[in-house]
Amino acid sequence: MRPVKLKMSAFGPYSKSVELDFDKGLAGNNLFLIHGETGAGKTSILDAICYALYEKSSGGERAVKMLRATQATPRTPTAVEFNFALDNEIYTIRRAPKSDNADRVAEIYRNGKLISAKPRDVDNFIKNLIGFDSNQFCQVILLPQGNFKKFLTSNAADRAAVLNTIFDANFYAAIQDKLKINAKNAQAAVDELTRQQNFFVNEIQSLGRASDDDLAAAKSKAAAFKAQLDDAVKILTDAKNLAAQFEIHAAAQKNLQELQAALSVIAEKFSVAQIEFDARKAEDSARLAAAKEIDSLNEIKAALDELARKKSELVAAENSESAAKKNLASLETKQKSYEARLAELKAQELELQGADADFVQATQNLKDAKIYAVAVNELTRLKRELAKAKKNLAAAKENYASAQKNLKTLQIQQLLGAAAKLAENLEDGVPCPVCGSIHHPNPAVAAQKIPTDSDISDAENVLSRREIERTSANNAVTSTTEKIAAQQNILANFSEPLNLEDAQKNFVASKKRAEDLKDRRDRLKRGEEHTAKIIAEVESARQVLTEKTSTAENLRGSVAEKSQQIPQEYAANPQKIADDISAAQTRQKNLTAAWETAQANFHALSSQKSALEGKFAAAHAAFDDAQKNIAGKTQPDLDDLNYKKNLAQNLHTGAVTEVATLEGNLNRQREISKKLDEINAQIAAADKDFQIWKKLADAANGANSKVTFQRYYLNSIFNEILFEANEYFYRMSGGRYQFRGEKNELSRQKLEGLNLEILDAYNGTARAVETLSGGESFLAALSLALGLAAVVKNNSGGIKLDTIFIDEGFGSLDGETLDVAMNALMDLQEGGRLVGIISHVDALKNRVPVRLEVTKTKTGSTAKFVS
Repeated sequence: MRPVKLKMSAFGPYSKSVELDFDKGLAGNNLFLIHGETGAGKTSILDAICYALYEKSSGGERAVKMLRATQATPRTPTAVEFNFALDNEIYTIRRAPKSDNADRVAEIYRNGKLISAKPRDVDNFIKNLIGFDSNQFCQVILLPQGNFKKFLTSNAADRAAVLNTIFDANFYAAIQDKLKINAKNAQAAVDELTRQQNFFVNEIQSLGRASDDDLAAAKSKAAAFKAQLDDAVKILTDAKNLAAQFEIHAAAQKNLQELQAALSVIAEKFSVAQIEFDARKAEDSARLAAAKEIDSLNEIKAALDELARKKSELVAAENSESAAKKNLASLETKQKSYEARLAELKAQELELQGADADFVQATQNLKDAKIYAVAVNELTRLKRELAKAKKNLAAAKENYASAQKNLKTLQIQQLLGAAAKLAENLEDGVPCPVCGSIHHPNPAVAAQKIPTDSDISDAENVLSRREIERTSANNAVTSTTEKIAAQQNILANFSEPLNLEDAQKNFVASKKRAEDLKDRRDRLKRGEEHTAKIIAEVESARQVLTEKTSTAENLRGSVAEKSQQIPQEYAANPQKIADDISAAQTRQKNLTAAWETAQANFHALSSQKSALEGKFAAAHAAFDDAQKNIAGKTQPDLDDLNYKKNLAQNLHTGAVTEVATLEGNLNRQREISKKLDEINAQIAAADKDFQIWKKLADAANGANSKVTFQRYYLNSIFNEILFEANEYFYRMSGGRYQFRGEKNELSRQKLEGLNLEILDAYNGTARAVETLSGGESFLAALSLALGLAAVVKNNSGGIKLDTIFIDEGFGSLDGETLDVAMNALMDLQEGGRLVGIISHVDALKNRVPVRLEVTKTKTGSTAKFVS
């Protein structure tokens, strides 16, 4: 990771927006100094980087609460944007804490394209991308103030976590786990094969012992029983066929007897039906006469019905004729009424002529009167408002003059106070820093309390507010004056004052007359339409009356003509025709029904008699055939024969089952014996495989040595780091100190190989890292960090540590040691690694080619690159 650009807003001491362009500012240099007085905000630059990456400061969770710039204006949000390069990609991360006016922000971009805007996703992405969590980042890349010894003095477990992340020792842990799983699976395979072996041994024991001789004897017995069964089945089959012939004979005999009895009954019934058929056939002439009588009577009845219909139509036609006469008279009366009302409405319309034009004028007059009244009221109100605005303006001018005078007074008092403060340190014979004189006959003396910069700033703020108030009051006077002129222009458009009340009364009256005129015109239009409609209806009613009168005359002639066609007896008594028709129809119905019944009964019995005669002849022939088939034979006992067949079948089935059981057992015994031989061979191979995996898993997981593959790898890496770090530590300590692992590391209760101690060449003893002085601890931590960087660079699979920041610690070094440390850092940056030093030590300013100068001001700190 290499920083490209950092933007801070209202962050730490930076109350305003600050942008640091590392690419442009460093101009190709890899070593730079972040310099400034104590408290100016040097460490806040590292806080901003750490906050952008991990939402934590380099000082941890406690410091995050104080990242908001206290001098920032409420409208300036606290935010950090950090651009950095990694693996030829440019990443941008933006963060802002939750505030009263905005939600929490966390965004990550790759080459300008948004990857995620969810805080949790951004946190996970950064950790996976850089390879460190926040604590490891501060131990290896960012060495913050007060934490130089953190990686140096970490316990073995914490140091193992950092090394595991950097050098990806999880690969070896995966080998350990995989070997352990393989050993477990190999053991499970042996156990499964042993279980199968036990299962087959138990099964072969449960089958018993069967031989081929036993099987041959069982097959011979089954064949004998099969022959007995075949004989019993043949005897039973022959007996069933004979029994069927006896059953056929009995059924034929019974059927013949039943048909003979039925034929006797049918013959008797047929004789009776033939007599009835002949008698009803003789009634043909009577049936024909009844039909003719019915036809004649129906013709008379039709004439009677037609006469009744014509009379009914005549009554209706006469009623319609009368109604048409009444309707015509009513419509003629209504026509006269409508014509009279039209004349009345036309007269009223004539009286209201011009009312609509008067209403238009009255409407405009009322509108003008309202505008005039509003303008008069608004002008009165604005005049009162102008008087008030002028009064406010006078007060604002007075307040502004007072604030201006107060500021000038404080500024003069501060200048006089500064002279008095300077005069306190004047000594005769010592030149004045202002005028250079060595004599000070009349030094300035402060007559009162000297105003501070804060007092001046407060007075300036008051003057600024008073100036805003004065401008606002003056704008109010100008605005109100313009509004008064506008209202006066409105009133000037009227030649004389307008009375709103008179205009309102005139408007109401003219509106009433205009509405009356519109009503008369509407009613007149509707009346003309109704009158025209009535005239048309009267003409139509005259035509209807003519048609109704013609229809009634025609029906009177038809009734007279039809009355002459009906016999007198039926014309006098119309009901008699219905009675005569009913009597004739009854006679005809009875004669026809009796003939049809006799005819149907005769034909049905004739068919039945013929059919029975045919069946009787066929049944007699079948009986003769059945009698021939059983002649000289005895009916068999089927129950006894069936019992003997079942007994033979059971004996045969038992013998067959015994043969199948013996064959199955013999075959299963052969299969199990073969399977056991295979399983025994598999168990031997699987146990050999298990022993190999178990030994490998025990060795990898430290079952005997207590040192796992992963720990062994980390130990070797740590030894490489110590070797590289000693190159720096030995040189920077003047040949006095070197790192080495503790000798008591062989204890199996500890994490072997990752603890540290310091070898002191001056007295030839080993000492704990905690016993080093502040300057020595700084050199030790720096050496260890540089050694770590060298090993990372040498391991192709490691994380790229392109940058290191060192926050303070140089103030604890003497001049000679400082030279040694700086030479080491110069060597490091020549290898392409970016090294940032944070320090207030002035001696470093001339040693480093590029500085990031941090300056503290009254309104917040600023920062910029200086070559």
